[in-house]
Amino acid sequence: MDAKRPSSWLLTPHRGRKRRERLILFSVTIVSLLVYWRFYRKASLDLLQLLLPILSGKYLRDSSFFYTSSPHFAGQGLKQAQWTLKKWKEFGIPDSHIASYDAQLPAPTEQQRLALLRGSEVLYEAPLKDNDHGFLPAFYSFVSNANITASYVFANFGADEDYDDLVENNIRVAQNWGLVGVLLYPDPQNDYPITELNGYSPYPKGPARPAKMIERGDIGPFVSYADAIPILTALNGYGPSASELGTRWQGGELAIHGVRYNVGPSPETYLHIVTDAYIQSGQVHNVIGKIPRVLENDGQSVLDVWNATGTGIIGTPGGGDVIRFQGLLCASTIDFGFSQGLGDNVFPYHSGFDSFEWIIQYGDPGWEYHLTTTKLWLVMAAHLSELPILDMKTTDYADAIER
Repeated sequence: MDAKRPSSWLLTPHRGRKRRERLILFSVTIVSLLVYWRFYRKASLDLLQLLLPILSGKYLRDSSFFYTSSPHFAGQGLKQAQWTLKKWKEFGIPDSHIASYDAQLPAPTEQQRLALLRGSEVLYEAPLKDNDHGFLPAFYSFVSNANITASYVFANFGADEDYDDLVENNIRVAQNWGLVGVLLYPDPQNDYPITELNGYSPYPKGPARPAKMIERGDIGPFVSYADAIPILTALNGYGPSASELGTRWQGGELAIHGVRYNVGPSPETYLHIVTDAYIQSGQVHNVIGKIPRVLENDGQSVLDVWNATGTGIIGTPGGGDVIRFQGLLCASTIDFGFSQGLGDNVFPYHSGFDSFEWIIQYGDPGWEYHLTTTKLWLVMAAHLSELPILDMKTTDYADAIER
């Protein structure tokens, strides 16, 4: 669409949600041990004594290294699928195959842009890349293409109370008053206490958040806090500052970079935003395996590894994250992992820094969390596969939801 002016953009920090530590595919390990148990079990053997000693942190490390050795955006995971299929067959699951699905996949062009302008002068041009290891530039999947030039304001976390504070100070930002977009950035205050202000260096020199980190995910558009600094600094001295708007507005840790957290609006500077992506036909590749029955009353275990969950969870019909199974199929689901605790190293979730190198340096150097997670999944999966009748009641689920 044509450039618009002078409507408003909101700039707001992304509130740091406590995310579960994302741990890289353990399917190959769990599958091999489940097959081993299914074919060689004896009633006198203790399940834990049989399975758990086989696990190896080195094996998990080697598998993770392969899966992260090259970027594989949606539609680019065939090599990883073929490797997984080969491993599964080596483990004794001949009834395994790659299921490829036709899909409409988003991809960015070279026209994406975020720039800070004063008239025709470019004050700052965001690179839209955080760690150049073959990653695509940051873009917002399935968003409408647009070319917009607009003034902007700082809106704290974008909560209802924040908008109320802005209105009370005669700063109008609601949609009815000309709002055309939102930018989100991760303020280091959400990473307390692992921040530069507390003496920690950003990754890779230290455990703090990388300044150029851009989170890819379901909500956008995100920019790095390195991109936010010049945009926020341009508001210095214009409009109320965070210190005048109450405690909820305070605590931002970009002050060490010259940001005063004035709300604006921007007087002479504008943001130029270009979103330009296209939809192309492609395929996503899932690996599906079935562990056959050994005894007549055995159930059949079906395993599925899917591709393209990061772009609208389109990897498989009805598949994807746990919500897909729970919401669309009403299937019983379990989703668990380790949460980031206070004082833990900052997890560069879904970014170019979310890498094998970060894991071995800061995330899980001894692979203890990976190994523990695998043990928990393995014991649970093996136990459930052994029970002729699962001790589950639909009323238990309803009671849990009600609580």
